[in-house]
Amino acid sequence: MSASPQPLISRESNGYKRSRRRENLRSRTIPPTLEQPVVNKAATTQVDEKTTLPSHLRSLNALQKGLSVVTLSLMTSALGVYAWTVYVPKVWHQEYSKLETLQRYERSLLTTNETLKQQLAKQAEKPETGLTIPKPEQAIFLPLNPKSVTIKAKNSLSNEQPLKVTQPLAY
Repeated sequence: MSASPQPLISRESNGYKRSRRRENLRSRTIPPTLEQPVVNKAATTQVDEKTTLPSHLRSLNALQKGLSVVTLSLMTSALGVYAWTVYVPKVWHQEYSKLETLQRYERSLLTTNETLKQQLAKQAEKPETGLTIPKPEQAIFLPLNPKSVTIKAKNSLSNEQPLKVTQPLAY
């Protein structure tokens, strides 16, 4: 019995089977250098189809490729706009929350500062603190430093002309 699969129902005679086996053996014994090269018919038909396509089909194919690029770019820009509209309000909300926190902190500092001023004013009115009303005789006057005067004189320009305003500088 041979190693090749046998059909369940034999339609052929034994002589045909033997000749068929001989052909298989002969085809196996052909050296590879004498075999004909295998040609991929699918690849050759694709090249032939491209060159033989009618012009209106080629133009439609080019139109499809162009529209694919346009569609891809529109989708990318739409996603970019969507991301921008989501990201910007989120960042704005975070920064606005920081601003509100700073404003609350500023109000609490102002309140604390005014409270301290009020307490100092009340303590100053009490006679047991030893504070007195300032008098001009108690004022201390310091002499001018000659170096600072000369620096100011060098920095100021004597040739400056006043600015003539013909229209408002701000709204």
